[in-house]
Amino acid sequence: MSGDSSHKLREILTALVLPLARFCVRRTLTIQDFEECAKQAFLTAAREECETKGDKVSLSRLSAITGLHRRDVSRIQVNHETKDPAQNVPLRVVGLWLTDKRYLTKAGVPRQLSYGNEASDFSRLVARVSKNIHAGSVLAELERLEIVRRRGEFLKLRRRGFEPRGDAVQILTYLAQDSQDLFAAVEGNLASPSAPPCLHATTEYDQIPATEQQKIQKWILQQGALFHQRIRKFLAKHDREYKRGGASEKAVRVSVGTFGVVSDSVKAKDKQ
Repeated sequence: MSGDSSHKLREILTALVLPLARFCVRRTLTIQDFEECAKQAFLTAAREECETKGDKVSLSRLSAITGLHRRDVSRIQVNHETKDPAQNVPLRVVGLWLTDKRYLTKAGVPRQLSYGNEASDFSRLVARVSKNIHAGSVLAELERLEIVRRRGEFLKLRRRGFEPRGDAVQILTYLAQDSQDLFAAVEGNLASPSAPPCLHATTEYDQIPATEQQKIQKWILQQGALFHQRIRKFLAKHDREYKRGGASEKAVRVSVGTFGVVSDSVKAKDKQ
């Protein structure tokens, strides 16, 4: 691969990773969390590639494909061990706030802490966790995550940390699956240009008046529901569970995903 091609691929990879980085930042996941997950994902992809081509799957082979040290390959692939990265400072501060008697009431409830100078309760709490990060930076992060709220000269702990709701976890699980399907569609089109292409289409307008946003979003939702209704009726006619016979035939999975998003047109252009 030429230097120019390699540089371009890294630029594309950065663009692909950016939404994941935003996902992590908004949910208190650190670069160490991402690195460990990336190692697991690389090994899974490498193993799948070897199995698809009928190659022998070995530690040396997986290490060569992924660039991972054999120690990491063995830890994840053979021993099925994963590292629990050191928790970030803001969440460690919350953990100490929740468990240390100095920061609890007699009833065991996290008490309100003073803040504003180095001698304050909160500054001393942060210093016990790390002397490398200023208390003000930790407070800003906890406020961003809506974990801490200011009350005059005191801070109140609103919740124990970032805890996604059950429905949020399910929705994000769907996102992970949809992302894999989108990648498969695009890579399938690139790998087999002569075969019937997978659907991959986007319609975009960037000069829509903001006053029309709700009307347009409602219309897109309605049309999307109708589109998927037609898709389901069509696919059901060909599915084994709905038609007789064909049980011995090879089965394939068909997935059709749609999405619509409305964002500020200036910000959208800046992202490109």
